[in-house]
Amino acid sequence: MLCQYCGIHDESPNHVLFTCDVARQVWALSDFPTPQNGFHQDSMFVNFSYLFQM
Repeated sequence: MLCQYCGIHDESPNHVLFTCDVARQVWALSDFPTPQNGFHQDSMFVNFSYLFQM
């Protein structure tokens, strides 16, 4: 499936929520602390684990 925002051909739930350029901008504008090295590119589990720990 193609991401409507950035045009990447491998759209996934992880991409939409964490790694798409638009999602990263939303995270940057929020007051929620993001991981130092950014969200994990391939694992939604790792990303949600981080969110729950925070």
